[in-house]
Amino acid sequence: MPRKRKKRKTTSQKKVTEEQITIEVPILEKLLEDVELEDLLRLVKSWGYKTQENENIKKNIDLFSELNLNSFSKSQLADLWTLKTLKSKIWKRFAITDSLPTRLGKTSLNKKLKTALKSEGLEKKYIPYVFKLNTHQFHIVLEFIDEPFLVEVENPFSFQLIKPIARHSSILDSKEKIIYIETGDGKKANFELFKNILQNALKTSLERIKIRPYELKEIADKTLLKKAVFVCPREISGIEGVTRITVEGDDVTAGLKDIASRHEVNIEKVGAWAEILGMNDEFLLSLDGRIKKPSLLYKE
Repeated sequence: MPRKRKKRKTTSQKKVTEEQITIEVPILEKLLEDVELEDLLRLVKSWGYKTQENENIKKNIDLFSELNLNSFSKSQLADLWTLKTLKSKIWKRFAITDSLPTRLGKTSLNKKLKTALKSEGLEKKYIPYVFKLNTHQFHIVLEFIDEPFLVEVENPFSFQLIKPIARHSSILDSKEKIIYIETGDGKKANFELFKNILQNALKTSLERIKIRPYELKEIADKTLLKKAVFVCPREISGIEGVTRITVEGDDVTAGLKDIASRHEVNIEKVGAWAEILGMNDEFLLSLDGRIKKPSLLYKE
């Protein structure tokens, strides 16, 4: 007589979902300021929403109105905050010395970061996160596990804004073989730790690329400047007691040319370009490698 088969016990796992935070329209609108619509469309698609640019979407907030989307998980809020702050961060530029994998994507990068963290015994301290900016650029983040979010009141709206307060951030450009690492909290130990994790994950060495004075000069000739700084070491300038000259105004480049023609004082011959700041603080480039708005350095 054949034995009766035992019924296999079935187990069902509840799908774990992140707590949703509802954001009021004025707050969401402020959060989306300065974010490119194209980047926003790409982001919500990565969340699983099917959408495309159309005539009804004239402002960023229109996209969320059309999707009836006003509740977000913590990770989605981190995505939005990333897009908002990406252009305002200060970076340092490094060259990738070895070849990168031919098929480098969001998922594979995330796995490589997890492996690198585990090899350093840091898998319980950080969560890796990768956001694809375009076909060859990735925003790489290490978030502290259970990282707190800051609730901040901003005027003139007097609303509460939720944002992450502690994370390591970088931009990888696989085409140019360059990586930008955020200067962060200024602590060298934290910066070096993140740099080592990136080197381990990408199986390469990172070499610091500093900005040359002539690069600053080229950009200065094309844009309005609020401030320019020149370094004038005694060995080159022959000047005792002065090592830096700072020039500020409504149009620094034009002003320097006017000074040179009217008063025969050419500061550029006294010292080398060391730092330039955009008219509305929209960009910063410094001889020591600090960069705000890396796209200014891309070769056309």
